[in-house]
Amino acid sequence: MSKNLPHIDEIYRDAIDGYEEHPSPDVWRRLQAQLDEEDVAAYKKKYIAARRAAISLAILLLFLVIQETGIIRPAVSLPIGPIRLKNDLANETVKDNAEGKRPQKIAAGRKLLVIQPSGYITDTCCINGKPGNAVPCVKLLGPDSLNRMMAHTAGVADTAGAAGAIRQKAKERRPFKPYWSVTVLSSQEWAQYRLENGGNVSQDESTDIAQKERHEPSFTAGALVLYQFKRNWGIQAGLLYSGTSIAIDPQEIYAVKAPDGAIAYKYNSSSGYAFVKPGFGLPPAVGDSLSAASAQHNLQYIGIPVTLQYKITKGRFSFSPGLGVSFNFLAGARIKTEVENAGNRETVTIDKLQGTKTFYLGLMANANLQYDFSKKWALTIRPGFSYALTSITKNNVVKTYPYSFGAAAGLTYKF
Repeated sequence: MSKNLPHIDEIYRDAIDGYEEHPSPDVWRRLQAQLDEEDVAAYKKKYIAARRAAISLAILLLFLVIQETGIIRPAVSLPIGPIRLKNDLANETVKDNAEGKRPQKIAAGRKLLVIQPSGYITDTCCINGKPGNAVPCVKLLGPDSLNRMMAHTAGVADTAGAAGAIRQKAKERRPFKPYWSVTVLSSQEWAQYRLENGGNVSQDESTDIAQKERHEPSFTAGALVLYQFKRNWGIQAGLLYSGTSIAIDPQEIYAVKAPDGAIAYKYNSSSGYAFVKPGFGLPPAVGDSLSAASAQHNLQYIGIPVTLQYKITKGRFSFSPGLGVSFNFLAGARIKTEVENAGNRETVTIDKLQGTKTFYLGLMANANLQYDFSKKWALTIRPGFSYALTSITKNNVVKTYPYSFGAAAGLTYKF
């Protein structure tokens, strides 16, 4: 122990020389990749119920479409026009069923058709001339009469179909009365940004920011008012609240001179920038750096959409594609992260971004799909697309143009 150990500090320095004070970017990327896998698994569990509900709703709508188009149609009594065939039982001409004083009976095959005075046909089984207790039975017809009556039955169906078509056309020719409707809806959004370099020719900031930021599921909710001023044309406007979430990877932030002359660390994002002044350590000098951990970036907008809608109606279903513009106002922007140096760590919340515009103009396209389950109420499905015509940033390192695809669902009430 009495022996001196010369240069012991050099021995320690050589032993730890291969280690770094801060992890390398490759280490951060590997850690972030593992975190991404955990996030993906969490999102799958979170939205599994929503996917099941969407599938169930799609199946229900498919069934309604099939039923409405006539592939599945319940048995009903149909109104018919004048019938001028002979009844073999009474051997007398059957008068116009709308003017008859008593039901007229026609046997066809194993069916007994009864023409009611109201102008509707009902039927009941007629087995061996005994239909049961429903109506008095008539004699089954011979082969020749049977063929004639079967042909007549087909004619009745054709007449009923033609009458239905005539009534539909008459309905369409009725004078149109303008009306109002209100739709309350919510939408799941898939949002993204298109980035352009903000003017720094020496460095492409748009590529760097695009690699660091990942959009998460967003949403939109609100109410829309439609004024249908023509049978096929209407104008729709409303108020929508939308929230966008963005995850930002860890990064190095550097001290620069702020517009007020102070030295602070500048945090850049696709939506704007902010100057960070942590409470630890000495005042920074230009060029100093801090490590910023993963950040959560949230933006909220209030939108006023105005679209022109063209309506196509088929039975209870209607399809209304629309095109218009949206006026979007910034309601809030926040970034939450942590900054650290060799021995200190601090949580930083940025509530106000610089370089972010308070308004931007957007283009909207949508397709309203409606099913009227009553005269006043309808179920509405609204897929849509929006794209920013103007950038949401100014004097930022990038110019940012948001766009999104969404699928909204809601209820419509007609006045």
